Amino acid sequence: MSSINASVSQNVSIVHPEYFFIIGLSGIPYSSYYYIFLFMVYFISVIGNSVVLLIIALERSLHSPKYIGVFNLALADLGETNALIPNMMKNFLFDSRYISYNACLAKMFFVFFFSSLQSVPLVVLAYDRFIAICLPLRYHALVNNTSMILIFSAVWAFNSSIVALMVSFISQLSFCESIMIQSYFCDHGPVFRLACNNNSISRKCGSFISCFYLRAQNRLPQGSRSVSRYTTEFRTLSVQTTWSNSALRTAYYEGLSTRLKDELAVRELPDTLEGMIQLALRVDQRMSHNTKTVFRSFSGSTGYQRAPDSSTFQAVAASPSPPPIASEAHSIGAGEPMQKGHTSLSAAERARRYREGLCAYCASPDHHRAICPLRPGNGQTR
Repeated sequence: MSSINASVSQNVSIVHPEYFFIIGLSGIPYSSYYYIFLFMVYFISVIGNSVVLLIIALERSLHSPKYIGVFNLALADLGETNALIPNMMKNFLFDSRYISYNACLAKMFFVFFFSSLQSVPLVVLAYDRFIAICLPLRYHALVNNTSMILIFSAVWAFNSSIVALMVSFISQLSFCESIMIQSYFCDHGPVFRLACNNNSISRKCGSFISCFYLRAQNRLPQGSRSVSRYTTEFRTLSVQTTWSNSALRTAYYEGLSTRLKDELAVRELPDTLEGMIQLALRVDQRMSHNTKTVFRSFSGSTGYQRAPDSSTFQAVAASPSPPPIASEAHSIGAGEPMQKGHTSLSAAERARRYREGLCAYCASPDHHRAICPLRPGNGQTR
């Protein structure tokens, strides 16, 4: 009986306000210029995407797999533009920042739905080009209009179900305190943070959406990029998530290269994302400096210097090896000077002479091939 009463009281306690108040762009100086810019973007986007859609739809020669992807890309861009910018323009022109509860959820669905579709056509177009380049003879068997329509239909159905599930969790929240949304539209994160009951499901759902569509920050490995470039890309993606500072710090650390994480393992790691970034940048700078110092030391010890009369480099070994004996040279097949019967060096012998700093023509350690006295054409008799 007590559980039934608790369930009933929980259902009764869910409060849905009549409207929300959007205050994301209020108080910005010279905001009128920003709205003029928004109007220009909206006008160009609508006209440009509409022209692309009409041309592809009316021109039969463009009814191909590649242009089906372009059609979906233009359609997603047009949908997001119409879902986002007109409401912002209405707030500016009529000074009306109120939006009803149901309209807010509808706007949230369409903005997130079309924005999640922005990158999918690019991925499908990349797949189309991959098949065309790597499997040109099987292109028409693997990529055709039917397969592309099925792919995009599945993507649209999947995205709509995921975004609808995310928005439906908002309806389970109770808004009994503030109704002011700290954003320029009905954004998911600022809205569920206004709830006065448990919003953990919406928070986890938002994190899942961010992970899935943005490939998550721990799926953004540093690879061969510098730490500064990796940090820049990480910051760009992190602002689009609702992750906490601790989660972003962990994701940033997991994406670092193995070599850098080995250096950080012997240090005390900061508790904040900014501290972790600064530490990683300092360690990477120190490692780069040490690498350059070791390279200079190695270059000085091996004695790489420029020959006085040639543009090639000659490696002067500290203790040069003696020239190979005749039997060894004949066993290699190219130990003697390149005269009749010995037209060229073998790859192994050429590599050995270069490695040991020997003349590539006569195997002498006293000079290199460009000034070899035994080589024809150097102005000296043999």
